[in-house]
This record gives sequence, structure tokens and C-alpha cells, in this order.
Amino acid sequence: MLHYLVLLLVGAAIKTPRGEMSGNGSHFRAFVVGGSENDRISLQKAFDSESADSYMAPVEQVWTDSISDFRVANCQVLFVGREITGNDPESILKSMMQTIPEAPLIVFGGPEDEEYRRRLIGYGAVDCLASGRLRPEFVVRASLRAAEKAKAVPKESFDLSQLVGEMLLTLSMDGVFAYDMNFRIALWNPRMENLFSISKQEALGKSAVEVLPFLEDIEEDELFVAVRQGRSVKPQERPFVHPKTGNKGLFESSYAPIRNEDGQIVGVLGLFKETTRSEVRPRLASPFQEDTPFQRLTEGPYAGIPGPMAVATSKAEIVAFNQSRTIENAPIGIWKLDTKFIVTKVNPTVCKQLAKPESELVGKSLFALVGSFKESVLKPVLDKGERIHLENHFAESNGSNHSNPVVWDVAAWPLKGDNDEIVGVCISTMEVTERRKLLQQREDFVATLVHDLKTPLLGAEKTLESMINGLVGDLDPGQSDVLGMLKRSNQQLLSMVQNLIEFYHYDNKSAETDFEEVDLAELLMICVDELFALAQQKEIKLSAKFPDGLPKVRADQLGLKRVFINLIDNAIKFSPKGAHVEVNAKKKRDHIEVRVRDSGLGIEEGERDKLFQRFFRGEKGKRFAVGTGLGLYLCKKIVTDHAGKIEVISKEGQGSTFIVSLPYGS
Repeated sequence: MLHYLVLLLVGAAIKTPRGEMSGNGSHFRAFVVGGSENDRISLQKAFDSESADSYMAPVEQVWTDSISDFRVANCQVLFVGREITGNDPESILKSMMQTIPEAPLIVFGGPEDEEYRRRLIGYGAVDCLASGRLRPEFVVRASLRAAEKAKAVPKESFDLSQLVGEMLLTLSMDGVFAYDMNFRIALWNPRMENLFSISKQEALGKSAVEVLPFLEDIEEDELFVAVRQGRSVKPQERPFVHPKTGNKGLFESSYAPIRNEDGQIVGVLGLFKETTRSEVRPRLASPFQEDTPFQRLTEGPYAGIPGPMAVATSKAEIVAFNQSRTIENAPIGIWKLDTKFIVTKVNPTVCKQLAKPESELVGKSLFALVGSFKESVLKPVLDKGERIHLENHFAESNGSNHSNPVVWDVAAWPLKGDNDEIVGVCISTMEVTERRKLLQQREDFVATLVHDLKTPLLGAEKTLESMINGLVGDLDPGQSDVLGMLKRSNQQLLSMVQNLIEFYHYDNKSAETDFEEVDLAELLMICVDELFALAQQKEIKLSAKFPDGLPKVRADQLGLKRVFINLIDNAIKFSPKGAHVEVNAKKKRDHIEVRVRDSGLGIEEGERDKLFQRFFRGEKGKRFAVGTGLGLYLCKKIVTDHAGKIEVISKEGQGSTFIVSLPYGS
């Protein structure tokens, strides 16, 4: 049975009003979305210890797709995995509370952090339970507080008879019934009594599927979910079985939401028409035969929604409607593009992000609307079905304020048709400008601090060099050794500071670098010459070999120099005395390949995939030399900015070869 109906039955079986006791003495009904497997198991144990009803959303389901399930399950408390709040918990919690204001939130998981807990409570969460506190006493205490908060929300009135009117109920030649938001029958007109031989007293207050069991067999639950979200539906003719006689027949139905004076949906109105004998014997003439009051009511939302509302006629349309509602209410921007990157659909959040109405976006090229998007980046989504994710993307739209740049997190994935072919691209855009500003402030502080360290280190370098050269007096051998050791330590520290400075320079660039024609062979020889003395000092042979006529490349010369200096310096640093470091380059079909080969430590197989990550340092490397773990990260970033690639071939104990491939020509 579909899980929606299971949830509806759970809510329908409870005879107490919404928000009160359910199960064997429990006082709350919980819904869980997100969280690690261990944390979810701990929560389930806590719920079971109190015999509390609970529903666990699928682990892979995003919270926006769980809204319908939460409401259908008639839960009072929403448990949200800490990872869902991300780096900007304030905006995420705000979005959740705006989307499902009736749901008190409890965030769970992660390490104990009292300051973080207080922040979340300040943002509106009832509590934040760390993984170590997911024990029954803490979970139940927080849940009961949340359930009390849910009770404080004004409840809907379920006196549907007064809303509809007794006269219409009596006059209607078709069956009319209604159920409340707990799926209990709240209205049953005389025609329904005649059709099913069930009196009004027998029907009221009971579950809809308890009174009419065939509703479960024909999976009417999908229709009910859509109506409870504000949709009027009119499905096609379907079979039914009389609950008392067992006779079979055909019927048509219509459903529409019932709203109270505040516009809130408080129930569902249903119209039932038996059509079994319609082809054999026409119905008696009646002023209500063709267009009864209830037929008119169920053509649109009852109690007056302005404007026409389309009527769903199939389960597929209802499922599509539920998906569209999720997209419309999503707190992030959702774009749909065709195979030429033309916008075909956007949700309201996109319109807010660009400060433009939908009419000015649909039919336009994505790249004309947001100039910072590059077709080369999104093309693999169409060509190969790849999924891409861009963090901290500076969004430059037409008319945007360049003095106050907007930053997005962007994801893109392929849209597929009925035959699994790619028919377009879907993009999500989430504004993270404030998060980026906070990160930038922190990085600026560290960058300034690092830069200020460089000046005294350079001064110490010059002073030590002068002392070693005897400019301040003669030195005995012991003093020379000590000063030499101090100079090497100072150089290592200076190198680390320089790495950090260059890291912040390259990692925070927002504008493209101006490239120029660069003679790669000449640049490589400059790098080799600069490090030749260091190689001699370690008694390492350093050689270079390049063919004549090596084509020039368009590049940032200083950036590429940084790459090759780093690779050659590492090769010398991690090679033993007497080893050989070789630099060579050769022309390939559409690129130049530069190799830096050493016969040093080699790299463990398990560390190769992490080698170019920020701040990563291998275990052997940590013991062999000091460093920041930023050198290779910067190398990859610079090479990638040149549309090239960098890779490594290595075997533990037999050295490593780093390969840099750079395109040449136009």
C-alpha cells in the first residue's frame, strides 16, 4: 500500500483531536527528516521507549519533498538532521518555519556545542540535541515541549455542516460527503445514506476508508493529498463495491478543498455519483440532473478561491501537481532550460533573486540573464549527463550592482524524457552572499596577519645571512652551524608564509587573469636555474630537457612559474642525497606535456586521491619536511584556470612523476 495511505490511516484511527495523545500513552507524534543512520536509530529507540508514533522520511529525501508527508502523517514535532541546516542555519530554519509554520522544529545530531544550540533556539528551534543526547529522557522532554507549542497554534473548526448548508445537503440528488484533516467523515447527506445503506450516525466520526473500504482499493489517497494541498480534482469513472451488499458498480466523483473564513483548508468536500445504470436507464428528469449545486462547488475550491482552477483527471497529473507545488514553494531558485540553455520555467525564488518577473526570464538565454555562467562549464551536463556543483559563484546578472556582488551556490543536473534521453538542464541557485562575506572577513584577517609576518621574517633572513658572511665579526665553526640551522628554519617558515599569501591570492580571485604568450621552455629553465643551488646543496642532480620549437602557450606567467617552482622544489625536498630530479617537456597533439620526475619517497596509494586537496599532507611528508599542505592545491587551481590538468604517477619507495598538460594555440 502506498505510504501516503498508511499515513492517512494512522491519522484517521486516532479519535482524539489533532495534537493530543496517540498510541499507548504517548503525547506526541514525530516526523524525522535527515540525520545519520546512527542518530536515526537512537531517535527510533527513544520513540519506541515511549510508544510514540513516528515516521522516518527516506534518508536521501530533501526536506522540501517531505512537507506533504509531514502534513499527511498529522505529526506535531519535526526532527531535522543537523546537516540540513548547513553553513547558514538561520536562513534554513527561517525557510522551514515559513513553509511549515505549524511544525515545531528540533535539530538533532552532531557534536555537543552549547553556543550553537543557543543560536538555533534563538532562530526559532525548540531545541538542538547533539548525537550524545539522543537518549529517551532528552528526546521525550524536548518533544513534549514541542507538542505543547503545537497545541498553542489555533485549531481549525470542523463544523463543516454549517459551512456547506443543510439545504443543499438535503436537496442534492448526488451523494455528498466531507472529511476533516484527520480523514474522519464529518458530513454525510441523505443521498449517501440511500446509496450505501449507512446512516449519518453510523458514518460521522469514522475513518473514510472504514466507512467506504473500496476507497483504499482504488488508491484514492493520491487524490486526497492533492486536494488537501489546495487542488480540485475530478478523476475518471471508477469501480466500487457496496460495503454491505457486496454489489459492484461504477461511480464518478469530484473533490474540492473546504476553507474557513481565514482561508485555511479545514477539510475536503466530495461529490459521489453512481453511473452503473446510466447507460441502461437515463436518470429521471431533475433540475439538478445536469448541473447540481455540488457539481458547481467541486469545479473549483469551495469557499471562494478567486480565478479558475484546472481539474486533474489522472494520478499522473496529481503527482506532477505535487512536484510542482514543491518547486514553487522551494526557498532556493529552480531553473528549467532546454537543450540550447533557453529558460523554459523558473520558480518565484528565481524571480526574487534577479528582481525580474517570470515573463522577462522565460524564453531568454541563461547566459544573457546571468553573464557569469559559462556554457563550457554547463555543456557536460547536456553532453555527458554529468552533475556539477559550483560553490561561492559570483552571480553577475544584467543590471546587477557590481559594488555589492551576489554569491550563489549552484547545482546543475540533466532533465530526462520518457525514454531516458536528455531533454534539458535543471539548475538550482541558492544565495549565500552573507555566508561568503563572513568567510571573506575571516580570510582577510588571516591573509593580513600572514602578510604582516612576512616583513620581520625577511628582516631575519637578511640579518642571519650577514652574520654568516662575517659582516658583524668572525664566527667559530660552532656559531656558524647554529646560524646556518637558524637560517634554514627561517627559510622554511618564510616559505610557508609565502605559500599562505599566494593561497589567499589565487583562492579569492573573482576576476579573470590577463594571459600572455609565454615561452614554456624559457620559463622552465628559469625555474631550474633558481633551484639549482638548492639541489647542489642536497647533492641532488637536477637536469632539464626540452625539444626545439616548443610552441608558446597563453598563460599567466607568474602563476605557471609558481606551479613549476613548487613541483621542482618538492621533488628536491623529498628526494634522498644523490638522487636525480629530471624536468622535461614535449609537444602532444593539442597540448604541451611537462613532467617533473624524482626518485624520492613516492606516494602511498591511499593518499593519491587526496594529494591536491587543500591543507592535505601525507604521513611520510609530515615526517620528512615542514609545510602547509597548500602547494599542490595551488598548483591544481592554477593549472585548472589555464584549462589544463595535473596528475601524478607514483609508486611507494620508487619516486613520483607529476604531469602538467597545458593547451596551446587558439
